[in-house]
Amino acid sequence: MGLTYFFYTDRKFREFFRSRRRRYYYVPFCLIIGSAFVYQYGSIAARAYLLLGYFAWQTYHYQRQNYGILSFVGVVTGTGRVHWSERAVLDLAVFSGILGLIRILGLGQDTFLSSYEDLLFQTGLNVLYLLPAVFISSLFFGRALRNKLRFGFLLLSVVFYVPTFIFSDPSSAIMGYALAHGMQYYVFMYFMGSNQTLLSRNIIRLMILVGACVLVGGALTQMRYAGVWGSYKNGIFGACLGFVMVHFVIDAGVWRLKEPFQRGYIQNSFAFLFTPPSEKDPAR
Repeated sequence: MGLTYFFYTDRKFREFFRSRRRRYYYVPFCLIIGSAFVYQYGSIAARAYLLLGYFAWQTYHYQRQNYGILSFVGVVTGTGRVHWSERAVLDLAVFSGILGLIRILGLGQDTFLSSYEDLLFQTGLNVLYLLPAVFISSLFFGRALRNKLRFGFLLLSVVFYVPTFIFSDPSSAIMGYALAHGMQYYVFMYFMGSNQTLLSRNIIRLMILVGACVLVGGALTQMRYAGVWGSYKNGIFGACLGFVMVHFVIDAGVWRLKEPFQRGYIQNSFAFLFTPPSEKDPAR
């Protein structure tokens, strides 16, 4: 998550962020302060609803990254944008994952969902049972059959949340796809941080990237230790949730390939994929 804050150190992205202050400055501020306020002064029910929203949004965010990768694959392979039928498959998959997660983590406690956790889990399982049929249908309507790479990424995105319904303990049910999400992001951010022509600039940018990851990650870990913060422990934990949710907001904007600035920046960072073979090797 700390890798996302690297974008605030990049000159081009800072200029882009300043042109959209509401999304990249005002909304993050409100998320952090608002979450801290709810956890410090809100009722038990208010905290429970915030935590429910946080985990639901985080699970949805994981699938949005999968959607972004599928869009990326579509551009690189020349197979086009994500088709509506493929979006339907991805949306159903994450919907089932969120419903299953509520019971796994006990997120319904102290909310109106407290009596419906089992029902929601079963509903999510039923949606999961429907996914194979919807997936096969998307192959005929969409573009996944045109390219093996696209087919593979779509299939992996479909089964992304299956562990939620196989394992009963939270670590086994969640950590698999959470780690997969993180590893994907590390790979992508490495190339985003090393897109300069000069080697010296690349080294500096990668050092900043690692520094952002270590500093932000370390700070958020420290914010979770209740014993350090005394009477403000709840507010600090709420602020921690806010910082993580800011990451969802930033990523949703930064990786939008349909926007000119983001598309140009990403194409420059991944030039080895976007450059036609004839331009890579003039001798051909």
